[in-house]
Formats: sequence, structure tokens, C-alpha cells
Amino acid sequence: VAADSEGERVLVLRNLGRGRFGAPAALPTGRCLDGTTPCTVATQATSCSGQILAKCFVPSGSTTGHCANGTTICTSETEETDCSGQILAKCFARPGAVAAADFNGDGRVDIAASIAGVSTGAGDVLPGRVAVFLRQANGTYGSARHTVVENAPLAIVAANLDCDGQGRDDLAVANQGSDSVSVLRSNGDGTFALTQRLSANQVGQQPLSLGLGDFDRDGKPDLAVSNTGTSGSSVRVLLGRCDGTFTPKEPSPPGGGSIVRALVARDFTGDQIVDLGVVNEADNSMRVLRGVGNGQFFLFASFGQVDGVSTRPIALAGGDLDGDGRYDAATANKFSTSNNLSVLLNCARDPGCASAGQLPGAAAVRGDANGDGLRTAADLVSVAREVMDGDGFQVEDIARGGEQAHPGVDANGDGYVNGQDRTAVMRWIFRGV
Repeated sequence: VAADSEGERVLVLRNLGRGRFGAPAALPTGRCLDGTTPCTVATQATSCSGQILAKCFVPSGSTTGHCANGTTICTSETEETDCSGQILAKCFARPGAVAAADFNGDGRVDIAASIAGVSTGAGDVLPGRVAVFLRQANGTYGSARHTVVENAPLAIVAANLDCDGQGRDDLAVANQGSDSVSVLRSNGDGTFALTQRLSANQVGQQPLSLGLGDFDRDGKPDLAVSNTGTSGSSVRVLLGRCDGTFTPKEPSPPGGGSIVRALVARDFTGDQIVDLGVVNEADNSMRVLRGVGNGQFFLFASFGQVDGVSTRPIALAGGDLDGDGRYDAATANKFSTSNNLSVLLNCARDPGCASAGQLPGAAAVRGDANGDGLRTAADLVSVAREVMDGDGFQVEDIARGGEQAHPGVDANGDGYVNGQDRTAVMRWIFRGV
């Protein structure tokens, strides 16, 4: 799944196996001010014709402002009369990031995308949105359903944040333009309700990236936020209460560099405690912040400490890319001379690597789902137990500490435990790969 901002759509590419994908299916994200009328930026003047926004945009420190046309003078108290009948033919269409999860509890994976706000005639920017596409029984996706968030939403992550047992995943959205994070509870129909607004003093200025994991091993999803602002870049950790709200964990982890552009939560050190991988766009590097199991992190002086990648890394993913039982990393790099991917293979415990011999335990044996050292039919039962464990078919997240199962249950090394791991276990049993 990919966000195509210029094309104003989300692209879904079907996995054909053996590293091949089918032609992309396009999901249009554009909706007018009413949140329902389909549109594109090119057709907004006609598609969104008649959309009314009786709102006054008042600059900070002033008592008067202008209506959406940029000329009519108004105040916040008189906006309904002064701005009555103001037309705003604008389309909310350009996605920035995507997340896949089950938002209505039907056992099918849906798609959510963050959508940028739009400028008014007064020069102000309307809040952005989240667009959700619910997967239908026939494998297709329904039309976008919009939920308003705040300015310039970027990163978006999904999990069952309120632990309600209904099998519906919720969302957290980083709003760079508002210096905030919106925590949203699923309504079960593709729309969401705000449960908490995390402000700048909790998440930092201009939040860029989000990561989810059980950082303090209490069985509740926690949140990590990378940010950059006038006071410099930092990483903030917030511990979940399992009611859709979070509290800051002090002290904050050590910074990952001057511009922490992206982060991911994975057990990179292999000690069954979730860590954070962060990429620094300024010095083209990746760092690992090692978790200790109580919500605190420390810069891991091993694992290379600072691993160089190509120019301007803007995204980071973690997975077992070489099948050795350890989570590796890959970065997407955006620069005129790069526009490529960097792959970093985990060398923890390898001779010659800075971390060799320093870490407890051993690498996971992919497909050994019950931890007995063998790959047998019993492991198929263990995988099935994790996939269908009564939590509403929620996708498990072994790599981020979400389950206290044996790490080998993530048979394909993608960081999740779902139906695909059943196939992976059978391949390990019968083919050894």
C-alpha cells in the first residue's frame, strides 16, 4: 500500500509471491468540504461548487479577520452572519502516509491515509483529514470516509489503543502544522472520534514520525514520537493507559540526531525487549535506541551505533530481510542523486560486529512458533493460537512487544503474526526456507 500525493490517491498492489506485485489499484482520496462529495484538485471548482464555509479566520493577536474569500471583514463572534453564504470550492485530496488495520472489526484489513489541509482565499489552511477505505467481502475497497484532524497531518499508525476487546483498531496521527498528535477511537464505520490531543509540550514541535509498541511490558500499546523544531530534534515516549490516552515518560530518550525523520519500533537487539530505530535526515544515518523494558531507551553503542545510509533518508522499515532470525532495517532516501533504498543487515552477535557477545539470548528461529527448537506441525497450532486468540482477529505484533509469545512465531519475519505465517511455517517444515 502506498500514498500517491501527486496522483491524489492510495495505491494497492496485490502480492503475487516471489517478490512480484500486480498492477496497482487506485483508491481516490478526494472529498469536498462536506466530507462526502468526490473530487480532485483539478475539478474542485465544479465538483465542490456550492460548498459553504461560514467561518472567520482571525490572525493570532488580532480581534478581526477575513472570511474564506479573503476580503470580507469579520470577527469570530460574527462569522455566521458576516461570512454567510461564503463558497469554498476546495478538495481535500493529497495523501501523505498510510496505515493498514481492521477499523470496523470484520476481520478484513482496511486502509487509512492522512490527507493534507487546503488553503482558503484568506490565506489560512483548513485542518487536514484522515481518509479510510473499508475492505469489502469481495476484496474491493469502499469509498473514502473522512475524519477531520488538525493542520498538516503526516505520520499515521494503527492499533487497538483503547483495549476495548471489540477487534477495532484505532489511530494516532502526527499533525506537523499544529505541533500535536491526535489519538482517535474507531466508531466502527470508518470514522473516528477524538479521545486525546497530545500538545507540543508532550510530543515536541513539528512531529514527523510515530511508532507503536509495548515499551514497558505491561501489555498496553505505547507511543513514540520523533519531532523537529526551533529547539532541535528529539524523540518522545508516551505510555498507554489502554483507554485511548497516553502519559509522557520521563526522561525522554537520547536524540537520534538533528533531524529524526522517521522511526520504527522493533526488537533489533534480539533480547525480546522492543527497541527504537531512528533515521537522521541531516547526517544520513540510522541509530538504534535500545529499550530496557520500562519505557526508557539508551543509545546502543553496539550495532554500529551510527550506521550510514544514502542521502536524505525519509522513511524507515524493519523486518527480517535475510531470514537469519534478526530484524534488519531499510530506509527510503530522497535526494536528486539518490532516490534509492538502503538495506542494513543486523550484525548483532556476529564476530567482528561491535555488539558481538554483548547481548543475552539468541536470534529467533523463524517458524519455531512454540520455542522447542524444532519446526514441526505443532508450530502450525501455535501460530493458529496467536492469530485466533479471541482478540477480534487483531493482527498481532510480536516485533513490537505486543505478545509474550516465542519470537519464532513470526515465521516470515515481517514483524507481525497473521495468516501468512501459517504458510511460512509449512515452507520451513517442508522446504527449509
